[in-house]
Amino acid sequence: MADKRSKDNEAGVAQRLEAAALYTVVFICGAVLMSVEMVGARVLNPFFGSAIFVWGSLIGVVMVALAAGYYIGGTLADKKPSFAFLLAIIAGSGFFLLVLPSFAVGLCAEIDRLFPGPRGGPLVASILLFLVPGVLMAMVSPFAVKLSARDLMSLGNVAGKLYALSTTGSIVGTLLTTFMLIPLIGTMQLIFVLGLTLVGLSAIGFAIIWRIKKITPIIAIALVLASGVTTLAAYPDGPGAEITQWYDRERPHELIFWADSAYHLILVTEQELYREIDTGKVRPRRVLRFNDRTQSAIYIDETVYDRETDTLKKFESAVGYTDLLHLGLIFRPDARRALFVGGGGGIGPTQFIRDYGMEAEVIEIDPMVEHIARKYFHIDDRIVYHIGDGRREMKNLEGGYDVIVLDAYSSGGHIPAHLTTREFLELCRSKLAPGGVVVSNVISGLTTKTSEFYQSEYLTMMRAGFPNVYTFPRYPTPEEQRQRGTSIDDYWRGRSINIILVATQEEKRLSKPWILTKARSLMRRKEHPVVIKGFDEHADDLWESSRSSEDMLGEFEYAIELTDDYCPVDVMFHE
Repeated sequence: MADKRSKDNEAGVAQRLEAAALYTVVFICGAVLMSVEMVGARVLNPFFGSAIFVWGSLIGVVMVALAAGYYIGGTLADKKPSFAFLLAIIAGSGFFLLVLPSFAVGLCAEIDRLFPGPRGGPLVASILLFLVPGVLMAMVSPFAVKLSARDLMSLGNVAGKLYALSTTGSIVGTLLTTFMLIPLIGTMQLIFVLGLTLVGLSAIGFAIIWRIKKITPIIAIALVLASGVTTLAAYPDGPGAEITQWYDRERPHELIFWADSAYHLILVTEQELYREIDTGKVRPRRVLRFNDRTQSAIYIDETVYDRETDTLKKFESAVGYTDLLHLGLIFRPDARRALFVGGGGGIGPTQFIRDYGMEAEVIEIDPMVEHIARKYFHIDDRIVYHIGDGRREMKNLEGGYDVIVLDAYSSGGHIPAHLTTREFLELCRSKLAPGGVVVSNVISGLTTKTSEFYQSEYLTMMRAGFPNVYTFPRYPTPEEQRQRGTSIDDYWRGRSINIILVATQEEKRLSKPWILTKARSLMRRKEHPVVIKGFDEHADDLWESSRSSEDMLGEFEYAIELTDDYCPVDVMFHE
């Protein structure tokens, strides 16, 4: 009798131990699956940007994986309802994630080459990188239901508990990854850790099984050894991988600093051989990049930079489009206060303070960007930063700005949609001093359907209450024309370029000759002259020429008013 009770007790302990192990597996796999989805976007961003197509591709592939995994898992669970088989599936997913960082960068780069454009690349990459581990992890829940259900009467209760547990794990995985793990560990290292977690979970599960059955845990030991061998084979220089490959192969970069912030993969590099746009002179420059896009750059040759003291003797931008941001001074020459939405390397605010004696404030969503701008780009200490979303932070500011510069682009060349709408531009107008202007950097084509973003933002500015809008394209220099082997007319036809829009509150339309004359007078004035090279030439590139804003609207074919309710800017982006 005692022996029977002892065996019953052992059986009860074993049953409870296996149930606890099963619940733990369901919870952790749910957490890992959502963690992979969140960190997966950071794998894709450096190659495909952060547009809605990236998230749409990733979420779509994960949903396909869930559907396929539930179906396949349910079928296999009926045929082979084994906890050991379930652990083997989890181990397979873990090994896939374990080696994923070793090939993800090269695969994404090749996909980007084969599938140019914002849509196809992220979808193909999401399928190849995340479909298999997603399917394998999705098989866990139906397997767990099969293994836990003792009879049909309790099946609904068991299924509800397990799917609730899996969902709870997903919630924890999402929040933990978003708020802690990505900034703390980094993208590829995190994926590697997630793979180790699944392999380790499988090994512990096999150890529990063999503990119950009083057998040596050979498979658990084999899994641990296999993960070690796999790691050594996949990462000769150590586990994990940094996404720091460079795309300008003709002008290689030296990596100075990189960080995986909450918003971007941020990289600071130096190009020792960079050909100056205006003169063709070879000069080194320091570059700030968000994922695969250049945001800012300054020259660091001996004429402007002292390497011994790590200080700039002269602050000089090495990115041409930032020069056009100064065109707002033509319409507000006595400007004293400026607000920049989007900080980047802090080039514009620094120039406005040092060259014109202005006060400059910056709204920047990423605190890491401010840190990098101050440390690596030697921006002016007097710049006041407001850390937060551009629209939300602007609401909290008192206003009275003479110039508001909108230059907040996310990785991939996309501008956040809520910073383009009529409602946002009305907010900007309310923060301007009398006679103040809004200067907006738009990346778009000037003609054909590629101009739909430019045309739409132009129309939206006027609908927001600005009587006049002026267009200044950033045309290619002769050096750029020679590099591309094309004329200026062919260069921008259908191509996305930097276009600077200046929206004013003045009812009177200013003529092109007046604008050119004013630009030259600003270059010659004694106090705080404009020192931008070719400033008058940029002013002379006024796209409207003698046409009024109303005439321009009559010529537009693709303009739509952008509002908070309808703002399809992601589909308007063209390379």
